[in-house]
Amino acid sequence: MREAIRLRMNEIAPGYDIVFIARFPIRDADFREIDAACARLLRRASLLIEEDASVQAQPVAQAVVDHTEAANPPQGDESD
Repeated sequence: MREAIRLRMNEIAPGYDIVFIARFPIRDADFREIDAACARLLRRASLLIEEDASVQAQPVAQAVVDHTEAANPPQGDESD
């Protein structure tokens, strides 16, 4: 369960403390089932950021780079 959540950290809405409590049936579940259950619970709590959402989460470093490039566009040939 820890690995399933770790792999989804970029998809979980920020600003929340989340506690997962595993029940006995987890002992017989494989990773795929655990991952699906975690995703289902996160969606049910509206904490899972969907990839097809209109506002997509970006890594902070990428967002900073994009913002910097928008504020300071590359200087090209200005012979027009």
